[in-house]
Amino acid sequence: MGDHDWHTFRDIDTHLGLPKGSAFRGFKGLRNALEEGRDFRLLSTAEHGPTIERLRRQKRIYASSINVVLLTAPARNRIETLLTSNASTGKQA
Repeated sequence: MGDHDWHTFRDIDTHLGLPKGSAFRGFKGLRNALEEGRDFRLLSTAEHGPTIERLRRQKRIYASSINVVLLTAPARNRIETLLTSNASTGKQA
């Protein structure tokens, strides 16, 4: 899969107009329902440094990101649904 087949927390925060960290908190709220390898990939700096730097140059991750979580489209949709439903009810993820 190419970089654009995966989604980042910054992609979600930007798309929804939410502050930094919102998508990460949504991810943490759904973490037990998501499976690594199926719903997301964790990129470590040690193993995936060049990919992380490319995402940083593309402004798809935050400048302070060290390790990066990449999400599938279905996982992104679940996080966005959680965040938008929480926003409408005044809850935090």
